[in-house]
Amino acid sequence: MTVIVILGFHLKGDYPEKLEKQLIPFLKNKKQKKEDWLLVITGGHTDPYYPRQSEAMVILNFLMEKMIYPEAIYLETQSITTFQNLLFLAKNKDIQGLCQNIKPADSIIFAGEAGSKKEVLFLASHLLKRYKARIEYYPLYLYSDEKRKSKEKKYYLTVASYYFPPLYFWFSCSRWLEKRKLCWKIRRKICATPFSWGCDRCKI
Repeated sequence: MTVIVILGFHLKGDYPEKLEKQLIPFLKNKKQKKEDWLLVITGGHTDPYYPRQSEAMVILNFLMEKMIYPEAIYLETQSITTFQNLLFLAKNKDIQGLCQNIKPADSIIFAGEAGSKKEVLFLASHLLKRYKARIEYYPLYLYSDEKRKSKEKKYYLTVASYYFPPLYFWFSCSRWLEKRKLCWKIRRKICATPFSWGCDRCKI
């Protein structure tokens, strides 16, 4: 069995066109081989302009439009950072149940922005080691070279935050505060659930 994890991001600008050229052929190839595969799509409610839409749901709708139907699909809709994408997957009981039959010869393939490759491979090898499967990365070139290099520079901070949880917590809180401030700027209202990571229950 192959588990493919699509890491969340906004489908804005020219992202749909880039995904159609890069990700869709990869998924269709898996489909044509008729392999047993599980698709996991991650990404929470990170866009205050569309607070009821999670990244995972937007990506799923995009794939459905392109006629991508794997054997099983699971959505993770709470995470707001790449670290949380993997952390919540590792802790999720449903995912553990779906992956209980995975073997060492099987693969867990992460598909995400190329600049996140080192970060994801490091985290996955630690957080998902219970599955003892091969961990691979399928890079998507969505960002500019400058932004990609900026993400790559954060790799050592990610390593440090894994071994020093307060740093991870600080990163998550800063990301959360950034989104909540934008919510206030748009609607002049505080989220209905100000202590949740997501923004799905904002009152618009």
